[in-house]
Amino acid sequence: MMKKIRVAQVTLSMGQGGIENLLVALVKNQNADCYRTFLYCLDTGGELLSIMESFGVQTKILGRRPGLDVRLIFRLARLFRADGIDIVHTHNEAAHFYGVLAARLAQKPVVVNTEHSRHYVDGHWRRRFEKRFISWLTQMNVAVSEELRSASIDQDGLPSKKVRVISNGVDYKQYHTTSREDASQLIETLSLPKHSKLIAIVARLTPIKNHVLLLNAFAILLNKHPDFHLLVIGDGELRSSLEELTCQLEIKVNVTFLGNRLDVPMLLKAFDALVLCSKREGLPMVLLEGMAAGVPLVVTKSANGSLIVEHRNTGFVSENNAHSLADTLINALTNEESKHFIKNAKAMVSKNYSIQKTITLYENLYQEILSKAGITFQG
Repeated sequence: MMKKIRVAQVTLSMGQGGIENLLVALVKNQNADCYRTFLYCLDTGGELLSIMESFGVQTKILGRRPGLDVRLIFRLARLFRADGIDIVHTHNEAAHFYGVLAARLAQKPVVVNTEHSRHYVDGHWRRRFEKRFISWLTQMNVAVSEELRSASIDQDGLPSKKVRVISNGVDYKQYHTTSREDASQLIETLSLPKHSKLIAIVARLTPIKNHVLLLNAFAILLNKHPDFHLLVIGDGELRSSLEELTCQLEIKVNVTFLGNRLDVPMLLKAFDALVLCSKREGLPMVLLEGMAAGVPLVVTKSANGSLIVEHRNTGFVSENNAHSLADTLINALTNEESKHFIKNAKAMVSKNYSIQKTITLYENLYQEILSKAGITFQG
C-alpha cells in the first residue's frame, strides 16, 4: 500500500473567504488515495472548519498572540514533526512567515506558498523585505494570477524561476445541482420584498472590500430604480459602521445584511447581479463562483486586476467611483445582452478555471519539488 503524502495547509482561519473556499474545494476533490491533509489555523477556526473535518482533515487552532509570536513558530514545528508532514503549504504572507520558519526548524525541506492577493504587501516595505527574505527558504511561490506573479518578480525581487502561476479553480458541477426555482424558494425564506431585483456582494466586511463605495452607488441607483434590493453577505469588523451608513444614506429598507452563509452556491442562482468593488484583488474566488452559477457580474477596475471579467463579454466593468458603478449595475440588470455574457462566462470558467485543473497543477508541483528534495514515495 502506497504511503500517503502528508500536506500541511497553513492559513489564518477557516472563516468564509476566498482562500478558505479554495481549501475546501481542494480537499474535497483531491486524490485521497495519495494525499492526506492536515489543517493548521494560526488564529481562529471559523464556519468552514467543520466542513474540512467532515472530509477527514485533522485540524488544529493555534491562537496566535498579537505582535511577533515567537512561541508559535516552535509550536508549529513540533506539530509538523509529530504529524509527519511532508509538504508545508502556506497561504498569504502571515501564514507563510510562521509556516516557513517552523518548517525549517522541523527540518521539513518542502515549502510552497500561495499568494492570493497583495493588500498585505503593497505599501508595507517591511513586509516586502520579509517576503523576499523568506522566499529563499521556500521551494516555490505560487501566484494565482499573472499580475501577482509579475509583481512578485518586479516589485518584490523574487527570482522568476521560483514564482509560478496556478489559478484558482471552482467545482463547476456544484453550481449546477440547484435550479433557479430552488434558489428562489430559499430567497423567499429571507422575507425580502417580492419582485425586487437582487444585487449581491459576497465578501468580508473589511476596508479592502470597499463596501462603502457600493452603498454610495446603490443610493444613487435607487433614485432611478427604487425596487432594487441589495444583499450583503459576509461579516467583519465594519458591519456596524456599514449598517449605520445605510441609515445615513436613507437606503436601509433596501439593504439586507445576511452575515456569513454556508449556502452561497445555492443563493447565487437567485441573484440578478453579483458585484465586487474591492480596492485590490488577486483572482477572486467569488467571481469564478458567480460565473459558474450563471450570475451577471459587475466589477470595478480595482477589483479586476486579474482581468478575469472582460467588459461586455463575460460581464461588466465599472470605473472606481459611485456614479459609474451605479450606471454599470443598471446596465447589467436591464441589458438583454447579459444572457450572452453569462454564457461566455460559464464557458470560460469551465474551460480554464476548473478545480480539477488547479488540483492537477498543485499535485504536479508537489511531486516535482519532492523529487528535487530527494523524497520518494513507493508502494
